[in-house]
Amino acid sequence: MIPDGFLEKWVAGYRNKDRHDYYYRAIRHSLEVMKVTGTRNPITFYTNARGMRTDIAEALTFQDEWFKEEFQGTRERPAEYGESKAYSVDPVASFRDFAAGWYRTMITTGAADNIYFDDTFLSSNFDHSGDQDAYRLPDGQLQPSVGLFNMRALIRRAATVQAELNRPSWNIVHMTNTHIAPVHSFARINLDWEDHSGLQPYQLRYTREYLRAVSIGRQTGNIPAALTMIDFKGDPGAVESCIRSGIGVALTHEICFGLYYSQSKAYWDIRKEMYELGYGTKKAVTRNYWEKDYPVRFTGDVSSLVIFNRKGEAIVIVCNYGRIGKVSMTAGLEKIGIGKEFQAVNLENGRPIKVRGNTVEFPLKQYDFIAIRLKNGSLQ
Repeated sequence: MIPDGFLEKWVAGYRNKDRHDYYYRAIRHSLEVMKVTGTRNPITFYTNARGMRTDIAEALTFQDEWFKEEFQGTRERPAEYGESKAYSVDPVASFRDFAAGWYRTMITTGAADNIYFDDTFLSSNFDHSGDQDAYRLPDGQLQPSVGLFNMRALIRRAATVQAELNRPSWNIVHMTNTHIAPVHSFARINLDWEDHSGLQPYQLRYTREYLRAVSIGRQTGNIPAALTMIDFKGDPGAVESCIRSGIGVALTHEICFGLYYSQSKAYWDIRKEMYELGYGTKKAVTRNYWEKDYPVRFTGDVSSLVIFNRKGEAIVIVCNYGRIGKVSMTAGLEKIGIGKEFQAVNLENGRPIKVRGNTVEFPLKQYDFIAIRLKNGSLQ
């Protein structure tokens, strides 16, 4: 239950009165979602690992330790209600103590189950008072610290709080285009792909080398996830093409793509088919296109993913990085449990795809994808 007057009091202090209605609706919506969700699904609270309100007593007391700037504006004037800094915190020991107390409160009160950490990137800190690791180089220039071990200790501290409470940890780190193993190893989910937005195809946003080095999460054992960053108010045709480019890139790199069901039924239908085949379990084997003994070969510039079970059935997802054209897929059938006689069907529309020997041929638009089911036996 939301107490009468609680939200009104919350937003009343903000100076921008024109934003009061927006703040009120946004906060109320979040609280209503929490109330409706109840215990059915875990709730994750947003926090900023490098951000902090500056108008609260703790921030005023510890401002010289927590904030990287040498001089704080709140020394000369009172902080406004809700005033904050988004990218200034170095999560030193006193900040971690403060944050861990709130993590524990969030969880033990039943308000949240997990913590989301924004801005976990390394950041230069020129504090050379001796409290941090910055120092002067022989030529007199200042070598800043970057807060690596402070950030590591913060993410680890949250996981420790959950372990002490005997709660499972599904904390999320927003990587901000980094994958820092000493830091992110203490989370469970990575969130990437924020630095590009609009309607540009995803094949042009991130190289395959970047995806494998940063996004896929295997260096830390985390589940990889990604933001959409699509201009959904743009031309409908361009939006649909952009969505499909993102689906292809995400699926062939096993990245959870942040689409709502209403934004793309196709994405969720394909994932459902993958799970029904046994994806993510011992019932199926998943192979990635960068493996040396990958069982499938293609003409054209594509990325792909193969999932197969032991019952003569496989799903192949192909994402085009090149131009419009016809793609040929030659499968090492014996390596994916498919016999000499098999059928190929488009998973999205159920239409058969041409098979010639052990080769499957299909057209594929530029930056588009296709999901194909291979199954032993001929089409009836």
